[in-house]
Amino acid sequence: NQRMRKVASKYIIRNMIEKDIIEYGYSVTPNTRVGILGLHGKYEAKIISLVKALSVPGINYFYFSTPLHLPSEWISEDAVPQLKEFLDQSRLIISLHGTKRQDFFVGGQQYRTAQDICDVLRKTKWKVRREVFMTRFNQDIIPELAGQHEDNLVNYHEHGGVQLEIPYGVRIDRDERKKFVDVMKKCLVRSEEINESDCT
Repeated sequence: NQRMRKVASKYIIRNMIEKDIIEYGYSVTPNTRVGILGLHGKYEAKIISLVKALSVPGINYFYFSTPLHLPSEWISEDAVPQLKEFLDQSRLIISLHGTKRQDFFVGGQQYRTAQDICDVLRKTKWKVRREVFMTRFNQDIIPELAGQHEDNLVNYHEHGGVQLEIPYGVRIDRDERKKFVDVMKKCLVRSEEINESDCT
């Protein structure tokens, strides 16, 4: 069952950290508005670079550098103490993932912030699928990209978070990657773009 999977994955992760197969990095300031999470760094190209690039002052980050792709809902919040600290001290979690598809996919249970991010990305003429987080209202979804699972760490807080699937082409192209970082920074640092009232 799900609980046993999370327990097993916690010990797998800890064992692999001890053997230097998995590494992790983090920066945490108490009571921070936004935390950028990268669970599949190394496995998904350039995710760690993007996590670090988006972590401007006032934004926390945590990433795993791992050759594994454990489903997000299998990863326990106490896999390492620093991950739990990151989650507790970041009021809104934005989880970055990589997709080989050509579109951006926006998921998670923080719907209003997800819509804000969709709007910002679309202004750049990128293709963005917003319907993946409207699971209840749309049957044309890809469940693993929707970020709806209660045990997915992006939804650690009661108000939910945002899962952002970034196309391979954007991640590996230097200019596209820079454009994405610049666009997202403008979104994240503006309090009106992140619905603060939804994150308390």
